[in-house]
Amino acid sequence: MHNNLSFSAVKYWTDHLRRFGALHEIRDDVEAGRVAHDIGLSVSELRALVAKGPEAAQLLHARMHELGLNEADKTSAGPKAMSNMQFLCATCKNQRRCHDDLQGAIQSDDWLLYCPNSMTLEAMRRTHAEAAPASA
Repeated sequence: MHNNLSFSAVKYWTDHLRRFGALHEIRDDVEAGRVAHDIGLSVSELRALVAKGPEAAQLLHARMHELGLNEADKTSAGPKAMSNMQFLCATCKNQRRCHDDLQGAIQSDDWLLYCPNSMTLEAMRRTHAEAAPASA
């Protein structure tokens, strides 16, 4: 029933909700529940994500790019995994550290210790590496 929903789907909904009123102003919990279900989040997770803004998970996509992960890897992860990862990134307390790390201010694999998505990203990187020889 779920289509492959990537960050673009979350961005679409957050943009849509910002244009037509903030999610916290939606009085109809059924509608909020439908939107949350469509992108694989709980209503409270969706509210937290919308409050952060549509670019809140950009660091996740930058990290994925740094790791050599592509759209096919995002598709393989599935919509629920991507939504969970986006939520964790958007609400992470280490965003400044991550940003500095991605900008080259910190040269290490320390992100593996502080990133709430490190285990999932490492699993995606291993899967990508295993699939690469088959597609070469």
